[in-house]
Amino acid sequence: MRLILLLISFFAYFGVRSQIGFSEYSSDTLLSDFRTFGSMSSNNEGLGVLDQSFISIENPHFFLSSEISRPLGSTIDQIHFNKRHIKQEISALPHIGFGYIFGSQGAQRVSFRYGQVLPNNWVVNTQINTNKLEGFFRNTAYSQSHYGFSLSKQSDTYGLLISGETNKIEREWSGGVLNDSLLDFFAPQFIPVLKESCNSTIKGFNAAIGSYLVLINNDKFRLNYINESSVFGLNRLFNETDTLIGIYENTNFDTLVSRDQFQQSTLDHFSGLRVNSSNSQYSIGVKASYWNYRNMGLFRDTLELDVEHKFKLNWKQFKFNHSASYNVLGAFRNWKMRQVISFKQDNIGLNRFISYQFNNSLVKNIPQVYQRFYVSNNTAYNNSNMNLESSYTQELSARFHQTLDTNHLLNISLSYGLGIQRGIYYFDSQSLNWENNSSLSDNNIHQLKFAIAYQKNHLNIRQSYQYTQLNNQTLIIPRHYLYGSIDYKMGVFKDKKMELTFGLTYSLSSKTNIIPVIENMGVYDFLNIDINNIQNSIFNLGAYTSIEIETFRFFLKVNNLGYLWNDLQWNYVEGLYLPEVAVRVGITWDFWN
Repeated sequence: MRLILLLISFFAYFGVRSQIGFSEYSSDTLLSDFRTFGSMSSNNEGLGVLDQSFISIENPHFFLSSEISRPLGSTIDQIHFNKRHIKQEISALPHIGFGYIFGSQGAQRVSFRYGQVLPNNWVVNTQINTNKLEGFFRNTAYSQSHYGFSLSKQSDTYGLLISGETNKIEREWSGGVLNDSLLDFFAPQFIPVLKESCNSTIKGFNAAIGSYLVLINNDKFRLNYINESSVFGLNRLFNETDTLIGIYENTNFDTLVSRDQFQQSTLDHFSGLRVNSSNSQYSIGVKASYWNYRNMGLFRDTLELDVEHKFKLNWKQFKFNHSASYNVLGAFRNWKMRQVISFKQDNIGLNRFISYQFNNSLVKNIPQVYQRFYVSNNTAYNNSNMNLESSYTQELSARFHQTLDTNHLLNISLSYGLGIQRGIYYFDSQSLNWENNSSLSDNNIHQLKFAIAYQKNHLNIRQSYQYTQLNNQTLIIPRHYLYGSIDYKMGVFKDKKMELTFGLTYSLSSKTNIIPVIENMGVYDFLNIDINNIQNSIFNLGAYTSIEIETFRFFLKVNNLGYLWNDLQWNYVEGLYLPEVAVRVGITWDFWN
């Protein structure tokens, strides 16, 4: 039935066209007001990623997002490679952007990017991003690095895109403090922890090449033949030295040292056709993937084959994107369909518009490879007959924008999201296996978000509110979460070329539960949360100031001021308590040569 639905949608959209050469290649022209780390308001919010006792690089806010209810939502460190979506930045002049942040708890954040249009319309982009934190507690250091490169050329007859990136995440696992009563007398970094020698490293790399060749090109349509190939690698290594027999029920090889590792390699190739016109695009093809998995003496490999197609339509103020894939070999016939519909109504008044967007996603996916097979010193399982996970999500959003003049802006957005998940696998620390029959495996999540951004002359106000309802007794995400910032910018000296900004950030959340962690698997232990252990609501505050001279900026931020008045034994992740006051200093510099 699913294959029939896919074929029906294929014939319904066949014959439409596009101006995009391969995959989801897109470009973004850099304007003169582009700044590394974004605007000062955005940069101030992004700094929060270094101010959590349990750092999560994907989420600058203290709490987990709705992604935790979906497949792989319990995984702590995830390396995402969007192998089929490359976005390049284009500037008429070569652009170099640099940013550096440092501060207490050994915090460091570095960003470097370079982009240029070379002779014969070649476009090159490079990116380097690193984050490092020594930790608010002993043995909680964290570091993350990303290196990316892309080179592309598009013409009326052919196109080529070469890209590559590497990611690395290193984390030290403390197991939590030894005695939380010491929090009232000692600074966090001086309190003994349960594990002094426990860490993990996860590495990933991806290299890809895509090309298209124009077969037919006339006034009505263009037909391209496209090819894309990529190689992906993932490696996780876990080390722990301790009297393990007192920590784990099972010690399969060594009672003093664990050194567990798995490796996964994937090679895939996509070939297909793409038809383009002035306002539409259709592509269809076949993707073949070969992966192998090594874990100590365990080896698995397989070949998978998928049929994929995509359709895009841009008509006046209306946009429609549709994509679907169906597995015909090697992956349990998993399939997925996604649609995005957007409409922009810009005739409601001068310098005003309202935009609407609807996102729909339906996925039946096989669990990840390392959920199916694993052998380690403390855990072993072999799940060769796992069922498909179902994930159905919808989001409806509206945005109102008004520009009265260059110094008077108003943005209001409202969105509602629904997630229905069935048969989601979570790791059970009791059975030491992945289970899909828990109370959290079949979940419904509702999320309502409201945000307002207001700017008038020198005043800039941002405010957001999020309401979350999960059909589960556990409060993994706070039901109410309020976040905002307010800042004031003014010019100094006679010519006003130097701008000085003062700002505050604040957050208020409702009560939550405490989330345990399974370090050797690198996952949250959602199935063993004590629902009676409630953490009260928490209010936090930060303050910052910046100096900006054209493209150079210097800023100072003091965060986690809530440490001065909140309960020091408040924690969100088990054993890791409220982080102390943090001071961050940074600079950014963007220039075009």
